[in-house]
Amino acid sequence: TIDDQESRARANHLLTTLSQHPNSWLIVTSAAAIKALKDLVPDLLGKITKDASAIQVVAVGAATAQVLQDCGFTRVAVPERHHAEGILALLESTPPSIAVIPAGNLTLPTLSLGLKTRGWQVFTEILYHTAPVAKTPVSVAALRDGGIDVVVLRSPSAVDALVDHVPHIHPHVLILCVGGTTATAAEKHGLLVSAVADPAYLADLPVQISRMINGGK
Repeated sequence: TIDDQESRARANHLLTTLSQHPNSWLIVTSAAAIKALKDLVPDLLGKITKDASAIQVVAVGAATAQVLQDCGFTRVAVPERHHAEGILALLESTPPSIAVIPAGNLTLPTLSLGLKTRGWQVFTEILYHTAPVAKTPVSVAALRDGGIDVVVLRSPSAVDALVDHVPHIHPHVLILCVGGTTATAAEKHGLLVSAVADPAYLADLPVQISRMINGGK
């Protein structure tokens, strides 16, 4: 969370927009986004959630939905596919309205652009930053030397961080990407993607990883 006066003003603008337009939608694409709202404008968020039953909310996945529910939002819709395209599919038959989208510096414009093309009015603000760790992780040597069997990448930003720290991954390390967007980002960096997991079935990841390590068995 970027905790400064400007960020608090941005967060206040988003929630004020939400409260002033009864037909607006709060659309949250990461748990970090709603946590940023809670950090920056806790009083206003608390005031809004007192009438949460009247607010239409969409969360990209179950983890984000849980954070929203913990904040007091009682009606949270979750798409079958846990990414921007899944949210667009969920709202396909919804008449154009107002979308309030708290975002991070690496949030892709897919959702905002998709809604705008349908006639929605979109309000979005950057409330948090995602950046690679400055200190070299202890896993770098293992990835470079083949001491790790599988690396799981869950976002394009994770791909960028991996490539920054380990430009040359050992060829024996298998790469599992969660979602097509992450896989595309990995391939653009020249990584050999061994498998792509469906974001809607993350509970199956341990089984998928085991099969990759054991040659598909």
